[in-house]
Amino acid sequence: MQITVIDNEPRQAALVCRLLAEEGHDCMVWNDYTTLPAQLQQTHPALLIVAAGLLGQPALRSALRHDALRGLPMLLIADRRSEDRLGTGLGDGIADYIVPPLRRTELALRVRVLARRAYPARLEDSILRFGEHAFDLDARSAAVAGTPVALTRKEFDLALLLFRHLNRPLSRAYLREAVWSQESDVSSRTVDTHVARVRRKLQLQPARGLRLVPVYSYGYRLEQLGA
Repeated sequence: MQITVIDNEPRQAALVCRLLAEEGHDCMVWNDYTTLPAQLQQTHPALLIVAAGLLGQPALRSALRHDALRGLPMLLIADRRSEDRLGTGLGDGIADYIVPPLRRTELALRVRVLARRAYPARLEDSILRFGEHAFDLDARSAAVAGTPVALTRKEFDLALLLFRHLNRPLSRAYLREAVWSQESDVSSRTVDTHVARVRRKLQLQPARGLRLVPVYSYGYRLEQLGA
């Protein structure tokens, strides 16, 4: 899904786009509020994410009321300093808000809820399939050959990340940041333990056309055999 982010804080905008990319979305950051309606008419994003601190900009407020944005679902990134602007943003058509620190799971769920509400007939299927493996993004559940598999939230996030990056090596540092986010005390052993559980529970073995292998002094790679 194409998503446009309006944020003048580069680090936060980059984080939002990275989290969205991990969920399979395409992300574009836009800072020129005066040309926003024209840009949206050209790129046709499905959803808009706006930093609450920018709602004091008259040009942005005017752009948000433009006909080109009518019906476009919007998510506000709020914080304690911008609580007084929540009412303003919601009045301009922003349907929901999220408060930092931003977490991939929460951001993904809020985006999906807004998209389902706005596009009930055209939103992509919430079930992702990789051969015999299926992941229900809404229920956050998994199945192998139609048989449900009990995964914890972290195991689900880790497994989905590995499948979305089939045949690509992922570092332990990247896995820690993507799955455990703000939990700074997560060790490499914790990552290794979760990888082992995911390998066992999802039967990531050659008999099912997959192999989850360690990459020496780096991380892990989920290989699709015969690919």
